Amino acid sequence: MSDLVHVKKGYAPKLRSGFIKYDIYESFGEIFVAMVYNYQKGTHSTEAVSLASIAKCFNGVVTSRLLYNVFVCKSNNNGSFLIAILLKEKLIERCGRHKYRSTNSLDTWQSALKN
Repeated sequence: MSDLVHVKKGYAPKLRSGFIKYDIYESFGEIFVAMVYNYQKGTHSTEAVSLASIAKCFNGVVTSRLLYNVFVCKSNNNGSFLIAILLKEKLIERCGRHKYRSTNSLDTWQSALKN
């Protein structure tokens, strides 16, 4: 994955306490999200996950368990930490206890990153 070009970094408040630092990359027109550092308890995977694989989870209700499956490396916190990042980027919104839905802003957000 040496072809990844850094586009953005951010800090997302986790669902309970603390923050997760994340980076967003682009490679050949595809966007990737990677969790870089956890400012509180909890392990996570640092792999760069494609936005395309995340977006496949946006059909209906989005849960941390559903997002857990987009990772190759399996840490129990991956899905929840990714939820925090997607909330920070306003790509999802709450629609119930531990349930989220797409804000339908993915295309606009992705275009803004590439410009």
